[in-house]
Amino acid sequence: MPIIVRSDAANMSREVYEGSVSQLGAAVTTFPGFHAHYSWVDDDGGHVIEVWESHEAFDKWMNEVIAPAMGQMNIEVETEFQPLDTVILRQG
Repeated sequence: MPIIVRSDAANMSREVYEGSVSQLGAAVTTFPGFHAHYSWVDDDGGHVIEVWESHEAFDKWMNEVIAPAMGQMNIEVETEFQPLDTVILRQG
């Protein structure tokens, strides 16, 4: 079942976020189960919303790629999951 993943990192600056995107952004686009990534950085820290094919696909990405990188950056992330009932994508 497709899911929305919302992650918030209160201690993530724009510089740290941009560094993580330059390091990991291309890898997520080809990772099995990934659909979309939306993000912003504001005074409250870094925020990410992603769409994944399943919770299992996200967990695999998190365990294999993100967790090791975040541990090195000393970033604390709060994550919420919401199952999606419908996904409609732009055609063309």
